[in-house]
Amino acid sequence: MNKIKINYHENPCIYGNVLKDFEWLILLDSCHDKGNFGRYSILSCNPTIKIISHQNKISVIEGDNRSLVIDKPLEIIKKYFKNRVADHTSELPFNSGYMGYFGYDAFSDEDLYSPGYFPDIAIGLYEWAIIVDHRNKITWLTFQEENTFISNLIDMFSIELYNNVYQKFRIDVNVNNMEGEIYGVSVVSDFNFNEDYYYSDEFYGFLTRTKTYANLYSRLLNDISENYKQAKIYSGYEIND
Repeated sequence: MNKIKINYHENPCIYGNVLKDFEWLILLDSCHDKGNFGRYSILSCNPTIKIISHQNKISVIEGDNRSLVIDKPLEIIKKYFKNRVADHTSELPFNSGYMGYFGYDAFSDEDLYSPGYFPDIAIGLYEWAIIVDHRNKITWLTFQEENTFISNLIDMFSIELYNNVYQKFRIDVNVNNMEGEIYGVSVVSDFNFNEDYYYSDEFYGFLTRTKTYANLYSRLLNDISENYKQAKIYSGYEIND
């Protein structure tokens, strides 16, 4: 297992907002309990295997391949679980594996409640995760093997990336309150411009991804604004009542 420290946020939904357009986003929330049972929050998305069951019809999706099996769902799931070897060497509660849910209908011979199509079972094999340690205020990105998707995640959340760019292009400004006709004149005291890095593929890739980050941030601000408006309306109703 590989792990990289990323920016810590107490509210795991901040990570979820960045990932919400990806498939099968899952959040195991600690509910902010800082004790042993609520120490961690876990997020992931884009599982490599998806198992969906409705009654005795099981769909197994692996990449672009989809197969349909008529059998007892739990027996099919057991076969996939057996192929997965758990890693007990990590101190973190999760590094990769299956996550999802089992509905009540999965353990009943009767169709208890089916308002339209809602799977009895939906679980996925997640090869990476964001682990939020609320006790130590640390967040880890864990993964089995680095690929393009993982590299993009590292760029999105990594502290080191932004520190690296800052070191390549740095401008220090001091405000001198004693000189000049107008007090408080800003004076450039030091700067650094790395021409080789400026023309490198690494920096070009960073600029390309920056537009994506800006769009995500803009959408997050819009969501916050809409939620604030709704909260004001709701609070108004509460006061009037």
